[in-house]
Amino acid sequence: MVRKVLIAAIMLPAIMWLHGETKTDFTETRYGIEMVYVEGGTFMMGCLPQENCSFLSPKPRNETVNSFYIGKYEVTQGQWADVMETDVRQYLYNARDGLPTYYSEGADYPMQYISWYDAVEFCNRLSERTGRKPAYNIDKTRKDPVNRANFDDKKWIVTLIPDANGYRLPMEAEWEYAARGGNKSRGYIYSGSNDIDEVAWYAGNWRSMNHPVGVKKANELGIHDMTGSVRERVFEWEDGGRFYRIGLTRVLRGSSWSANMELSSISKSGGGGTGRDIGFRLALSSK
Repeated sequence: MVRKVLIAAIMLPAIMWLHGETKTDFTETRYGIEMVYVEGGTFMMGCLPQENCSFLSPKPRNETVNSFYIGKYEVTQGQWADVMETDVRQYLYNARDGLPTYYSEGADYPMQYISWYDAVEFCNRLSERTGRKPAYNIDKTRKDPVNRANFDDKKWIVTLIPDANGYRLPMEAEWEYAARGGNKSRGYIYSGSNDIDEVAWYAGNWRSMNHPVGVKKANELGIHDMTGSVRERVFEWEDGGRFYRIGLTRVLRGSSWSANMELSSISKSGGGGTGRDIGFRLALSSK
């Protein structure tokens, strides 16, 4: 499978890294899931001067993240089928209520129409199948009182288990730090380049179809498709500081093939339920 893409930070040393760690990338060979080691550090998160900010854009602020792992690629349809043991074509057909597909299907294409609950369930299932302690406690017997989203048919209570070594969704700060290139950031507008066509499938080049993961150039850390392709789920709710109130929608990062250039810079984010351009990538704590 071919692969590539990513992004960066602000002017010069907006990113500082933590020293003394020698961990490396690895592959979960059973499912072909490649994980990139990201050395932790402090960076400027939010809309930076070079990113076409508006009054709705998140304001810049210093954030510190610990070292972690993140998926080199978005979770693919093939990986979803292997881990969940489901018929991907039927899942996608059901998710779009039987409407015609607007993207391509195939083992190397990103999984789409993913709800937040589907994503955390995938993480736990993958952890169990690879001998890790699941990262989430999922209580399906009660409804989450925080969740007031009309589009969520599942409203399970999901909590993060602090000492777990299992797969999980990235936290939003982790996602942006990795997209900006971590401690190797060159301050690009998009993840891995100032030329969006080098690193992303977006509204200007997608040609009415989605594409396999990893075709475009990788970013500074060797991570692909963090700009364009599909919008990606992270753990948090929208915090109320932009468009939504907590409990109405989960954060989505990374833009997609349906977004134009102006909506594709690294700092852009939004929220939503499920949709044809929503997928996810994995993260893992570094213990």
